[in-house]
Amino acid sequence: MGRKSLSVRLDGKEYKLRLVRDGQKNLRERFGETPLQTIMSAANDEDRLCALFTEALNWPGSGNEITDGEEFYDLLVDCGYVGQERFYALAMDIAVTSGLVTADVAKRAKESTSRMIRSAYTMAFDEMDGVLDRVSKASDKEPDEEENPTTQPNG
Repeated sequence: MGRKSLSVRLDGKEYKLRLVRDGQKNLRERFGETPLQTIMSAANDEDRLCALFTEALNWPGSGNEITDGEEFYDLLVDCGYVGQERFYALAMDIAVTSGLVTADVAKRAKESTSRMIRSAYTMAFDEMDGVLDRVSKASDKEPDEEENPTTQPNG
């Protein structure tokens, strides 16, 4: 019986991802936290994300052509993976395949993270729009207009 893995097709090739016990142990030793903690923070930390990919690509019988997490990350980006949400979803799918969480837990985590990321972007863009509006209004003033004149004629 073959091992269960997450299959990802990129650039016409299939990559099989799974964290076996040794991969989980390596992540625990490297980052001093549980593998699930590493997975849940991986989309925000390129070192954790690439380490996760390296471990998930390197399990006995995987047959993966690429086994380096940094190289795999670059391939993902070249094939259209963009955004924190997408990388978080992939990391959580690895967790499910590796038996660290159930599919239901991963689904809820992905949905919550998506809402949080969208909310953060909305707040950031709203703030930028406000700044741009203030800058635009300030540049529309006549050059002779001054909001707070600080000089007075001497005499």
